[in-house]
Amino acid sequence: MSDYEHKANEGTLFKNDYKTSDKHPLYKGSFNDHCSKCHAEELKDMAIWFREPDGKKKYFFVKTSPKRESPAASSAASDADPFS
Repeated sequence: MSDYEHKANEGTLFKNDYKTSDKHPLYKGSFNDHCSKCHAEELKDMAIWFREPDGKKKYFFVKTSPKRESPAASSAASDADPFS
């Protein structure tokens, strides 16, 4: 699934099967953030929580952050010979 490329300003979310506490998001995924002014694109991580404040309206809380490299990708990059 990591080979999939999102179109501009689109993304995917998947249920977080590793959620063990309320601090963990319900859904996680990524999206392609496209700037219409400079035409730059950046792949970002996205996470969603469900919030239900006492006596108030229920809502989803969304958080985005720069895309993190997977541990396998970062170790492969660090193993590369910088002088080749």
